[in-house]
Amino acid sequence: AAAWGATQDASQDFLAAIQEVEAALATEEGSLAALAAREEQVEAASLAFEEGRSRYMDGLDSYLNVLTSLSALQGAQLARLQARRDVLAAGLQLRQALAGPWTRRLADRGETP
Repeated sequence: AAAWGATQDASQDFLAAIQEVEAALATEEGSLAALAAREEQVEAASLAFEEGRSRYMDGLDSYLNVLTSLSALQGAQLARLQARRDVLAAGLQLRQALAGPWTRRLADRGETP
């Protein structure tokens, strides 16, 4: 009976670990998709800024438009940095899930995942 309980505990630990890893993988995938979107936003904002600056230099637009596009570019760059941080945090979460306490509990029991 004790062996059955230990096996059942190990199975529950293993299932919980699988769920944790799957959740971490989904988070990482979402973070990578968000980063890709932020990269596109930075590219678009950079093009808009360069166009606005060029138009200003040619006397076709006001400096206010240059400043507005610069502000948008800087906002996009900040969002990209935050998305990069989120990707790193998701990667850390995944690594913690892969080597979490469940592996130690199984090792203490003499079992392997």
